[in-house]
Amino acid sequence: MLNKSDVKEFCIRLAGEYPGWEYKASVFKNKTLKHSEIWIDPGWVLHLSAMPNVRIFNKSVTKILKEGFQDPHLPKWITRMLILSPDAHNHCMIYQKLVHTLPDAEAYIRDFFERGLDLVERYFNNPDEKEFLAGYPIYGEFPAPSTDDAYEGLGNCIARAILLDFRLCGTVYQG
Repeated sequence: MLNKSDVKEFCIRLAGEYPGWEYKASVFKNKTLKHSEIWIDPGWVLHLSAMPNVRIFNKSVTKILKEGFQDPHLPKWITRMLILSPDAHNHCMIYQKLVHTLPDAEAYIRDFFERGLDLVERYFNNPDEKEFLAGYPIYGEFPAPSTDDAYEGLGNCIARAILLDFRLCGTVYQG
């Protein structure tokens, strides 16, 4: 059965096909924006399947998180967007597929990576930090504290607060 080490070289080559991208520590990374780092995280799971998503790390938000919360275990990303299945009809149908051969794995990885690139192009490529932070969509309601999803609510809240828009913060901390 395949695992992530079997596709590492392919992932390195794939990232090299796209300017600014690299594959490092099992994640596709782009550091070309001055204010943010963008990941296409395969979210590798047992054997060779993935739970791919785009994760955004913004320097201004990270600075506030480090200074305000001083928790070394607090994630430093501000938002994430799931890479959805080609037949998805809602925002929850993550693109997950178990593959058994190297050619199938390469086709699957290329497909979810290119779908991630599409999300990056649509929502996460603005070189102006304020427009970048104001321009990405925020889905759904904010879930219970101490989950990754609740952390995402905090990251989004801080991103919007940097823009002096506190409406989202009120939504996160009501109730």
